[in-house]
Amino acid sequence: MAGRSDDEFLRSKQKIRESTTHSLQILNETLCIGIETTEELDRQAESLERTEKNVDRINHDLDSSKRMMNVIKSPFHALLSSSSSKKSDDAADVKRSKKSLEYGIVRPKTKVHFTVASKCQPQQH
Repeated sequence: MAGRSDDEFLRSKQKIRESTTHSLQILNETLCIGIETTEELDRQAESLERTEKNVDRINHDLDSSKRMMNVIKSPFHALLSSSSSKKSDDAADVKRSKKSLEYGIVRPKTKVHFTVASKCQPQQH
């Protein structure tokens, strides 16, 4: 009888070991997927930030262009353009539109970095 319970105990111990090994493999795979997902989301966030900066710069340039077009379409533009004060205003508009090329937003950025001792491969035991 004692030999039988020892065999059952060893089989049970082996099953627990195999189950634990399998669980660790799944855990490692899940961790790797999480890390890869985090890295991809970080790349996408950077891309979205660049896109947002470009859209903001484009909107700023469009606003400047609309103001300049309204000045040009003004019925008094011909009268005003001959005065020297208007020329200095036009020069200021041109200077502002050149500055708009440098327009951008700076946002605080939070990055998450992971360090994993093993390559993201299932561990073989």
